Amino acid sequence: MILRYTEAICSFLAARTTELETATYPALDELTAKISSRNLDRVRKLKSAMTRLTARVQKVRDELEQLLDDDDDMADLYLSRKMSSSSPVSGSGPANWFPASPTIGSKISRASRASVATVRGDEDDIEELEMLLEAYFMQIDGTLNKLTTLREYIDDTEDYINIQVTKNARFLFIKSS
Repeated sequence: MILRYTEAICSFLAARTTELETATYPALDELTAKISSRNLDRVRKLKSAMTRLTARVQKVRDELEQLLDDDDDMADLYLSRKMSSSSPVSGSGPANWFPASPTIGSKISRASRASVATVRGDEDDIEELEMLLEAYFMQIDGTLNKLTTLREYIDDTEDYINIQVTKNARFLFIKSS
């Protein structure tokens, strides 16, 4: 169950990051082309959304990292996974842990389903679980890197805008003198 949620969260955050990138890069380009209150406000809102999204992605990344670093947590996670798959109430075996949604049907999911179905033995299962969580960690880390790159682009654009405003202010001061 945790793997399904982890994959869904990672995929959701990656999709929101892509949407934010798609909206932000053109907005920044438009702002550098024409400094206006409308463009500044638009970029401010996008920057705020990016800050909130970055905090969410960082939290998921930190949780995955903590889980991967703690052997006791890994063992507990494996035991709860094993109990949920053998529970008659759940009615779901390992093959049903992953959603069939095309938006979440990533390579990780396909590899996860195939490997869960073929791996036997407690030690192998724990290793498999750790490998899956490491894959999710890498995915969320890549998402965080995209957001970091976006943040840097925003910061560079802000620096450029500040230089332009200062240049224009000096020009106006010199012209009025």
